[in-house]
Amino acid sequence: MKVVEVIAAVALLFSFFVVSTYDWRFSSIFKKSLSFFFVFIILVFISFKNFGLDLENYREIYQSLIFSNWNEVLSSDWEPLFSLFSKLSKTLGLGFGGFFFLWYLFPFVIVTIISFRHASRPLLAISLFLLLYFFSFMDAARHFAAACYYLMGIHFFASKRKLSGFIFFSLSLFSHFSSLVFVLYYFIKKCLFSRATYVVLIVFCVCSAYILKPFAVYLINNYHLDEMHIIFWKLKYYLTYYNSVGYEFQGWSHRVLWNIVIYSHVVMVISLNFYMIGPYIKKSLSSFERALLGSQVLGSLLFFGFASVGAVTLGVRINYMMSIGVFVLLSTLSDGRFGKSSIGFYWTFFVFMVIFNFFYVLYLSGVHIQESPLYIGF
Repeated sequence: MKVVEVIAAVALLFSFFVVSTYDWRFSSIFKKSLSFFFVFIILVFISFKNFGLDLENYREIYQSLIFSNWNEVLSSDWEPLFSLFSKLSKTLGLGFGGFFFLWYLFPFVIVTIISFRHASRPLLAISLFLLLYFFSFMDAARHFAAACYYLMGIHFFASKRKLSGFIFFSLSLFSHFSSLVFVLYYFIKKCLFSRATYVVLIVFCVCSAYILKPFAVYLINNYHLDEMHIIFWKLKYYLTYYNSVGYEFQGWSHRVLWNIVIYSHVVMVISLNFYMIGPYIKKSLSSFERALLGSQVLGSLLFFGFASVGAVTLGVRINYMMSIGVFVLLSTLSDGRFGKSSIGFYWTFFVFMVIFNFFYVLYLSGVHIQESPLYIGF
């Protein structure tokens, strides 16, 4: 059954992409109707699918969250917005699928709005978003929603509507605590520096993080910060326990696929950063596009910092969130605004995304697990 669902998902994504490549022929009303139709189909599919690395974990969490009153919702160890949606869904008598539908609804509305507001080819932008995140980032439901609220916050701040931007940054934080990095937003506009400076800062982040790690561990352990809030507990987990225990691989195929799944998006974002921070392109970007690019650059620097101290998973998640708008930037490369070279880069990234999804589907299918009937033998 799961194999059939995966094949159906691939067919759905491919069909939408093919249609979106002809979006320049469609009227504005038809584009909006078509986008909402496809988004609704994808939303239903995600809500009731039976595959995903974190799916069963979220199913268990939803079933275990029982709140007798709203005070318990606010005092829960889980993020407030996640607990609120869980309480609301159970009050409405919804099952796990209904809960997921509500949880993903607003993030998808945000992606659709952003695509039509800021992309010259909105259908293509939505299609690129799905290619980037359908099999991977969407599986991390809380973090994915937080990233979409963060994206809307950038939209409002770039439009100089700071109050609305702060509200969505807060929703992002209440969806996943790693969104606390939104406090660095005011550094984003200063991150559009030269490529040489970018390289220097990457080296600086790696070295400084390695030096500061013992001090961070000392503060958390000796002042019991991990007992004060779950944010510090998770930071301690990533810096100490997870780093010392490591990740147990079942074979070389598991190791290779895991590294592809973890690092592919990071490699793509960093490559795009180096290309777009060139003087010609970054001067031609809108204020929103510049904010997205600055966010990506800052997110990649944070990734190098966390990865250098062993907190790779935390670095990858922050990079995912801060580069959530990469689909908008990729869509700008497709319209030829920056010359023929940008179109070539766009198709290069598209092929990269297809290959990434292929390996991610292999990972989901369990070809690296010895007990799986699809095990490839190494």
